[in-house]
Amino acid sequence: MLYGICFLLSILIFLHLIINVKNMDVNVIVLNMVVVVGNGGYYALSEAQNLNEAILANKITYILGCFAPMIMFIVLCDICKIVIKNRLKIILYSIQVIIYLFVCFSDKNTLFYKTVDFVKSGAGGYLVKSYGIVHTIYIITLCAYMLSGIFVVGVSIVRKRHKSSAANIKALLILYLSAAVLYFAERFANINFEIMPFVFTVIDFFVIFIFINITKFSAYSNPVIMEQINRETAFIIFDKKLIYKSSNDYALTLFPELSDWEIGKKIPGNGGRFNTFLRIDFMNFVNEGINGRMVKYFNLADISYRAEFDNLYFAGSKSKGYSIKITRKEG
Repeated sequence: MLYGICFLLSILIFLHLIINVKNMDVNVIVLNMVVVVGNGGYYALSEAQNLNEAILANKITYILGCFAPMIMFIVLCDICKIVIKNRLKIILYSIQVIIYLFVCFSDKNTLFYKTVDFVKSGAGGYLVKSYGIVHTIYIITLCAYMLSGIFVVGVSIVRKRHKSSAANIKALLILYLSAAVLYFAERFANINFEIMPFVFTVIDFFVIFIFINITKFSAYSNPVIMEQINRETAFIIFDKKLIYKSSNDYALTLFPELSDWEIGKKIPGNGGRFNTFLRIDFMNFVNEGINGRMVKYFNLADISYRAEFDNLYFAGSKSKGYSIKITRKEG
């Protein structure tokens, strides 16, 4: 019953996140998905009727155990303004994926579990296991992420470098410390009750609370501020092959022909304000391979505008496309 309640709560938290919260960090969304799936596994394990059902459910629970601590660590680093490079993230994910593959085939070899037995009690089903070498590696990674998370949050409090309030960061540190203590107390006490789904559901809820506050009061992600920027600034986006990708509503107001442009096609060669006022300068910017920005001023309906041509970056130092930003000329 308790695992079912925990599973239901995690689903409700996830639904609230995707329905009501805008501009949420992708790592937080992935963390929520992992918590929901993992909690579903714990509920399925408690309801299992035989060994095969229990082993399958147990494999699902390890989605939480293998990936939630790592993703939580990445989220903590983000909150504490510590940048983790993509290459390191790939390495971390790869290690956890390899460990999870051993979990998936734990019934085929003795590297993760040496022996597995199923027990059905009044509180539900559970597995009695003896562990192999890969499970020891799993525990080491779990400890590493927990200790690293505590260290990151502690350093952030000392240096006063974080995206949320000091009170929230301190509460997060207390939660993380409590989670570590409860987890290892459960392991050493050898009780047949898994604390991890409850711990991560509580931490997950608190992390969402922190990110909602960050989003609400951020100049970069607040929905009202972003809406105002989009009302006052036009954006037109192309990829490296000069294929038209997107534009916002203000761009459609200034350049009505954009509504007739087909996404995934090159710029039409004739007519329209874009071809009249911007195309030649934009093509010069592209052909000259300018690394920085190039600015062009033009008048439209007796109003002066500033067009800024720039390279578009997603990750790394290589340009993935081009952006044109148009605003009213000041003064």
